Amino acid sequence: MLFETRRSSTVPCSIFVAFVVGASAVLLAKGSDEGAEPQLESLFPLSLTRASSVEVEVRGKLIDRAYATWCSTSDGVEATVLTAESDDRVVLEVNVDPNAAIGPHSIRLVTPGGVSNELYLHVHEEPVVAERAPTSETREESAQSAADNILRNHVLNSTIFSVVSLH
Repeated sequence: MLFETRRSSTVPCSIFVAFVVGASAVLLAKGSDEGAEPQLESLFPLSLTRASSVEVEVRGKLIDRAYATWCSTSDGVEATVLTAESDDRVVLEVNVDPNAAIGPHSIRLVTPGGVSNELYLHVHEEPVVAERAPTSETREESAQSAADNILRNHVLNSTIFSVVSLH
C-alpha cells in the first residue's frame, strides 16, 4: 500500500472553537473595566476667574477611579481630585493663579484604565457669576409682585380715566 492513513487523536473543531470563544469572553469580561479608557462629557462651571479656587464637577464614563488630573498647559491652572463619587461624576478642586493665561485650559482625568479625553476650562479676567434658577419662594414673590403691579396699574388707569372724564 502506497498511502497509509493514520488515526490521530484530534479534538473536534466545534469543541476547540467553543473553548476559544468561551476563554475570550471570560478574558474580555474580566478586563473590560481595566482596559476601558475614561471618557469626559462635561465640566461645570466652564469658566473661572484668575486668583480663584473653585470646585468643578466633571461628568463622564468610567471616571469613578480617577486619582489624578492632567492639565496640558502649565500656565497657572492646577486641579486635584476631591471625590470620585460614582462611575459618572467626579469633583475637582481647581486653583487658578493670579497670573494665569486668559483663555482655554485643557484638563484630563487619570484612572487605572488610562487617561481621558480633554475638555476645556476657560479663564477670564471678569468675575464669573453663576446663574441660579428661581426657587419656589422667588416664584411666589414674583407672582405676587406681578399681581400688585397689575392692580396698581388698573387703579392708576381708572383714576386717570376718571379725572379726564370729569373735565
